[in-house]
Amino acid sequence: MAQTTHKTKILVVDDHPVIISAVSDLLTARGFDVCGKTASIEEAKKQLKTTKPALVVLDIGLPDGNGLDLIEHIKANHPSVAVLVYTAYDEEHYALRTLRAGASGFLMKTAPLTRLPDAILEILKGRIVVNEALRDSILLQLLDTRATPGVSPVTQLSDKELSVLRDIGHGLTTRQISEKMHLSIKTVQTYRERIKRKLLLPNATQLVRYAVEWASDK
Repeated sequence: MAQTTHKTKILVVDDHPVIISAVSDLLTARGFDVCGKTASIEEAKKQLKTTKPALVVLDIGLPDGNGLDLIEHIKANHPSVAVLVYTAYDEEHYALRTLRAGASGFLMKTAPLTRLPDAILEILKGRIVVNEALRDSILLQLLDTRATPGVSPVTQLSDKELSVLRDIGHGLTTRQISEKMHLSIKTVQTYRERIKRKLLLPNATQLVRYAVEWASDK
């Protein structure tokens, strides 16, 4: 593939130094200007102001919060900045959520890294980039919000509830989740109750068991 000749600014946000390095090296080789790199949502917000990127390559799981929240921040405060989610989080539960939050593309880290530059170019042309196998499923979900047989009940959860479920599955306590998500303990407890109700789990023990099993499959 020939190199691009433009110098489009790209901000890379990921909590794995190896990924940041690999993505940055590839994009630089393809002619992009990697104007910023960070593993922090708060630092990303600062760099958005100072570097003014055209596009952000963003992971979902970050040490100081959820990438979905950063997408919403970008769309609210920097509406001209595009977002490409590049993550290990599963497509089934996150692709549609990220698009609804304002992202223009979703790529799993299991895909070849070399797909990133072309995906960025497609997004900069105003197109939506997702795995072809997922496109039809996403369109159906966008057109029909009714429950679909065979679809995981986890898809009923809101973005915040899904984050709480994942953190429970990773062994975090209610207090630890509240600190990580910058929420009150009471709010996290409310999310736990909603999750139990939506997933038809009778008690906290079953919630933890379900969360651990679910998170271990992701």
